[in-house]
Amino acid sequence: AMFLIGLTLIVLNWQLLPETIRQRQSEPLSIINILRSFALVGRNASFRAYVGIQMNVYTCVFSFISASSIILQNLYGCTPLEFSFAFFTVSLAFLTGTFMNRFFLKRIGLDATIGIGIVCLIVGGWLHLIGVSLYPDKVLIFVLPVILIFHGVGLIFPLSIAAALIPFPERAGAAS
Repeated sequence: AMFLIGLTLIVLNWQLLPETIRQRQSEPLSIINILRSFALVGRNASFRAYVGIQMNVYTCVFSFISASSIILQNLYGCTPLEFSFAFFTVSLAFLTGTFMNRFFLKRIGLDATIGIGIVCLIVGGWLHLIGVSLYPDKVLIFVLPVILIFHGVGLIFPLSIAAALIPFPERAGAAS
């Protein structure tokens, strides 16, 4: 079933999505040219900054995904239903952050919106550390700051990817 769905999507993309390259590269495709593209992209300080932000965001996401079931079910004694509700709430916070991008982006711009997301991560991280230190047995003290963190992740995630790609319209493949 997965193979058929994948094959169908490939055919649909090939048939229905237009080509977005404005002008084809004049240089031939080779390993050397690919490595040159990587080097050019990697030397850009702005690109490295946005990728660094993205790496920190991924750390938050995967830390929660990999540890939350163990922490919430084994340490806090949550039932599978309670755990799923906590995970759903955190996921909903991520979605709210991504939907709010449009609102903030139009009003304050890309970097300021990413900045708000970073503030959410920092404040949420500190609240989490302080809360869990002071009240180690309260599950809400564990989950509530994570909701703020994931709201920030939603603000940062798509915008930092777009911001990293903006300087390289002709090398979007290497940048991505």
